[in-house]
Amino acid sequence: MAFKRSAVRSRLSPPTCIDKKDAGKNPALRCGIFACIFFVNASFENTHEPIIDQETYDNAQRIRGNVKRYPDGWGEAAPLTGILYCADCGAKMYVHRTSNGKRVHQYTCSSYSKTPVGVLCPTQHRINESVVLDLVSDMLRTIADFAKTDRAGFIRAVQEAQAAQQGSDIKKKKRRLAAAQKRAGELERLVCKIYEDNALGRLPDARYAALDAQYAKEQDALSAEITALEKSVASYCQRQAENVDFRRNRMSF
Repeated sequence: MAFKRSAVRSRLSPPTCIDKKDAGKNPALRCGIFACIFFVNASFENTHEPIIDQETYDNAQRIRGNVKRYPDGWGEAAPLTGILYCADCGAKMYVHRTSNGKRVHQYTCSSYSKTPVGVLCPTQHRINESVVLDLVSDMLRTIADFAKTDRAGFIRAVQEAQAAQQGSDIKKKKRRLAAAQKRAGELERLVCKIYEDNALGRLPDARYAALDAQYAKEQDALSAEITALEKSVASYCQRQAENVDFRRNRMSF
């Protein structure tokens, strides 16, 4: 027996399809002359035999959380949905299937229609899906022709683009590394200060313990981040030095 999409969606949405029962808003307590009712939201496990296992339920929620597609009623799914980004605000662009009552597939910025409309992105940036696919096809054909006619130049262009991207990423990591190191120094000074204040009786023990635990947690997180960033920056610098040595040795021959 075939099920409609709405029926499947309604069965997979609530946690009752596994072994949990959501009590919802149940009256828990009555009090006072006017019998004020308090409601509690409760969830009870192991109330019945699960229809599906937990892993399948989690996968279903993850898939449903992605972009909605309607392959039956709306035609084939748009191949670039969710991977095309707005040039102004950087938000994802999704496909609208109708325009002025006509079946025209258009990519639009997802941030434009969020309340208040037009604040996150000034315009909706409507562009027909067919135009986008034609532009992508032309670009792919141009790249393929370039790779066939000048393979060495194509490889060099790809390597330069990768180097530029890596250079941009490493600059961001260096800025973040400097900020993390600065914050780590500030935390060290703060720890010394609260220790001194506590020793002199200016800071209660309970407050000192709370601040010390908070600073220690942040220090641990920063230490792990700084280690990872330093390793990434050092690896990039080493690769750059090796590339320079390789080019120098090649020119010497």
